[in-house]
Amino acid sequence: MNSLFLFIKEYVINYFFLTGIFILSLIAAESEGLIFETMNIKMVIALVVYVLLAQLCLYKFELTKQLGNFDKEGYLLVIKSLTIAIFLFSMYFLIFLYEQLNLFFLLILLASSAVLVPEAPAISFKNENISKRRTLINRPFPGGHKLAKSFLKRKEKKSKSKKSKINVKDLIGRDIIEPTHRISKYITNKSVLITGAGGSIGSELVKQVAKYNPESLILLGHGENSIFSVSADLKEKFPQTKTHLVIADIQDKYHIEQIFHKYKPNIVFHAAAHKHVPLMEINEGAAVRNNIFGTENLARASSKFSVDRFVFISTDKAVEPINIMGKTKRIGELIVQSIAAESLTKFSIVRFGNVLESRGSVIPIFKKQIESGGPVTVTDPNMVRYFMTIPEAVQLVLEAGALSNGGEVFVLDMGEPVKIIDIAKKLICLSGYIPDKDIRIEYTGIRPGEKLNESLFYSNEEIAVTKHPHVVIAVPKIKNNGNLAEQLKKLKEATKHFPEEIGDLLDKIIQNYN
Repeated sequence: MNSLFLFIKEYVINYFFLTGIFILSLIAAESEGLIFETMNIKMVIALVVYVLLAQLCLYKFELTKQLGNFDKEGYLLVIKSLTIAIFLFSMYFLIFLYEQLNLFFLLILLASSAVLVPEAPAISFKNENISKRRTLINRPFPGGHKLAKSFLKRKEKKSKSKKSKINVKDLIGRDIIEPTHRISKYITNKSVLITGAGGSIGSELVKQVAKYNPESLILLGHGENSIFSVSADLKEKFPQTKTHLVIADIQDKYHIEQIFHKYKPNIVFHAAAHKHVPLMEINEGAAVRNNIFGTENLARASSKFSVDRFVFISTDKAVEPINIMGKTKRIGELIVQSIAAESLTKFSIVRFGNVLESRGSVIPIFKKQIESGGPVTVTDPNMVRYFMTIPEAVQLVLEAGALSNGGEVFVLDMGEPVKIIDIAKKLICLSGYIPDKDIRIEYTGIRPGEKLNESLFYSNEEIAVTKHPHVVIAVPKIKNNGNLAEQLKKLKEATKHFPEEIGDLLDKIIQNYN
């Protein structure tokens, strides 16, 4: 209430101050003979009302902007409205009162409406919709001249933003990897099943695979809306492609086998996964059921129904994992490799880093924060990650299918890791703003399960080259100190009856195969 009272008090003081200047100016002008006896109370009232509306609009704009609900279109509307009001008011004087008003004084009067708006002191305000108290108004309200200057700067930045097209190469610091001719040879005229087809990677897989004229595409997903959306896009771009839409849970072993029996896929790309690190830290059971046992169901069904090739999409977080998501993906790798050792199906694993512009990745988050005026939130200034584009990730998945002989872990050569803070700063600059001046960067701290650095290889993995210049194979030296099937059985029981044991069982499995 004190902050609100201070705001109202300063507004009233400024209003009477500015109104007083106008009235005194009129009196002084009349005493000098600039305004004659026709000067009347209506003119004074008109000026007072005009000043009231102008000052109120300016304060409303600044208060709204500082509270975080600032609408740029609203800002433009306010400026346009003020401009029209000034124009109409000046026309009124010029047309009807020209003989009574000196033109030079009129120009001074109009200019003063932009120059003489006084500045109010900075105040602190509490927004009831925000859980914690913070300073929302941390600088003085600008005078009219500063507001006009700010508007011109914003307009210049907006124009600059439109001209600065964001180039992914500028963000990841390397050239984009292009596809090869090998892909079409094993996809054309084949039936292809894609799990997680409604996700970022899965939907891109659908589009890329469709280019190579498969016999049919089986889009499998858990969310009906995303699958419908992807299929609609596919029909528009590739109307000739035969498509089957399947809503299924990969944890349902018997339903998965029914799907394989019905559609008889030749190739399987397994992109379905629970991948959000902090969320999986508090949902261990869901991560285990989906990422481990869902993967096992698909891999065993592929072997049982004689699928030609199976590609499992893993992550760099599966290397020396410290979080639930990474641990479940690492065990998924072990399952695929164990089944590959006893199957005619060519199984392969693809391991890559963070995917730019995928759901939940930093780029869409940063873009949204920049559009809303900031701040841009970064967990830690020293956090680094390997980055790749969605098309690159999909190309690696498709290349793995072409290069696989069975059981390999394919890794893309992604150059040097990039600091998250550098990504944020580059994105701010490419959007036409200056970091920490126009858009503030705020550090929030590392979230549960996160590491400052990620690796693409285990320390005991050897690196082998492939026919692709930017794709290598991580050759594992697995030390098997336990029965994987028996350990998975215990883990499944824990998800049903002993959830508190899940973490220890995950660690034990990984240690046995490290």
